Amino acid sequence: MGNQESTSKPPEPENIILNDRKLKKLPFTPSKESPIKNLYLSGNIFKTLPKYLKNVIMIDLTKNKLGPSLPIRISEALSTYTSLKQLYFTQNRLEDLNNLKNSSVSTIFLGQNRLYQLPDQFFANFPELQ
Repeated sequence: MGNQESTSKPPEPENIILNDRKLKKLPFTPSKESPIKNLYLSGNIFKTLPKYLKNVIMIDLTKNKLGPSLPIRISEALSTYTSLKQLYFTQNRLEDLNNLKNSSVSTIFLGQNRLYQLPDQFFANFPELQ
């Protein structure tokens, strides 16, 4: 008996803010059960995201030099985020979104890209889009 030190990890934050750091990927590996809800990743050069972050509701990938297509490791990861509601892809170089889909996203910000039209299947890939 007596005082024992806790061996549990400190709780992870719900908001991860990594703006303007020239990162290509997250500098840590979150668990699938991570409480992360919001990923602020603007001003980087992300090429990959971890899969199955079930609590993430918002991702900001503004100014990430994405394009002409979304990197496959990002589109594959986003398709596994079951709570995702908002995606920010503003100020990138996107020309097409053929490989992007998520059944829970309700809002996508696409301003200041090189998109001339949305793919035929775009709204089918985002049934919750408002």
